[in-house]
Amino acid sequence: MTYLEIVSNDVNAGLQSFKIDTSAIHGKFIGDTWFGGCSWTTDERYFAYVAMTKQAEINSYFTSGKIDFIIKYMSRFIHSSVG
Repeated sequence: MTYLEIVSNDVNAGLQSFKIDTSAIHGKFIGDTWFGGCSWTTDERYFAYVAMTKQAEINSYFTSGKIDFIIKYMSRFIHSSVG
């Protein structure tokens, strides 16, 4: 799970922590020296950071349903050729 945690140390409200789940939006955060880091805008309304794009879910051949079709087809073929 990828999430963003923002901690505020407001004098009036005290220490507050906000966790935002970003796993549905993008992949892992990039924190290297070339692209990395994060920053607030000057008016502190927006928070900018760099993250990987969300990867498409990869299904294997065995979970795609194709293998079930092949097994059903082969079992019909075996039963018809035996009897």
